[in-house]
Amino acid sequence: MVNLAQVIKDLRAERSRAQKEVDRLEKAIGAPRKLGNPGRGK
Repeated sequence: MVNLAQVIKDLRAERSRAQKEVDRLEKAIGAPRKLGNPGRGK
């Protein structure tokens, strides 16, 4: 039988890992804004 407590623990750990990845991606996406207007002047 599946240990529900372990499944929940694993899901919370995965959510935490995924949130860190989202935070990293948002930071990377925002970096060009600090450098100027990306996409303009092409």
